[in-house]
Amino acid sequence: MRFHHAGIATDDADDLADLFSAVLGAPVAHSERFDGMEVRFLDLDNGYFELLEPTKSGAIADYLDSHGPGIHHLAIETTDIDAALRQPATTGST
Repeated sequence: MRFHHAGIATDDADDLADLFSAVLGAPVAHSERFDGMEVRFLDLDNGYFELLEPTKSGAIADYLDSHGPGIHHLAIETTDIDAALRQPATTGST
């Protein structure tokens, strides 16, 4: 398994993309509009930030109303979801 992307809810994807580009050197790799959102993927070399800006009412607009801007979700990539789900959970402590 590996990190794929972090979905970040925002009211202004352009401004946030400019900030992450300046601070992290993360260019916009892809942009699209669907499901009432403007979405921008910023390339982090080892994954992406997915900036989610609502263009109409819906899940992301509701999230922003309830929680404000910030991390909406994390996406993990795996080639075998069944095996990944069978792995025991770890607490991270040693």
